[in-house]
Amino acid sequence: MRRQDSGRARYRMIDGKASVDLKLKNTRQLFDERDPAPFRERDLDDDAARYILESFRELKDHRAVRLDLHFGDLGEFALRPRVIEEAIHAYFHFEREVKRRELREIFRTGFISLFIGMAFLLVCTLIGHGHIHVPGFAGLLLKEGSMILGWVSMWKPVSIFLYEWWPIRASLEDLKALSEIEVQIHALGSVANNRVAFYTTDLATAPA
Repeated sequence: MRRQDSGRARYRMIDGKASVDLKLKNTRQLFDERDPAPFRERDLDDDAARYILESFRELKDHRAVRLDLHFGDLGEFALRPRVIEEAIHAYFHFEREVKRRELREIFRTGFISLFIGMAFLLVCTLIGHGHIHVPGFAGLLLKEGSMILGWVSMWKPVSIFLYEWWPIRASLEDLKALSEIEVQIHALGSVANNRVAFYTTDLATAPA
């Protein structure tokens, strides 16, 4: 996605809601044409999905956010534009379910890693405190090295439970909001303010 006019305000306020505006040539630019699924189950174009998500995150502090899609040609959806809204909601709902499974898998990995790490740490602690005696320098090396290895083995579960899970948890909240976001569909000529700083797909590479 690229900004058409960097000198103008990025987001509009409409009826007290922050608006994420997206200007597209046609409905095919919004969805991944490589996806053979039915329209309502089709993936969004990567750039479009990324722009919507990043824009929403910038506006999260606002009480309400809406998505305004401006199409030059609605094509087959001119008489049923709500299908586009349903497809967008379905996409972000599916992405939320993917993230939920990812979060469950991370916690599962974390608990397994914690069990393995604690068991290995116990063995290393027994060695480090002299329960396994090796004389001379080799014994000193074994003692110090085992303690270091024992604590290193705890790196993975500590990383998971302290750092890795919460960004995914935050993404779940964002995706839930986007799966329910208000979507307004406009024919391009109905844009109320033509000076708005839209972000558009690269029409040179978009399907005709």
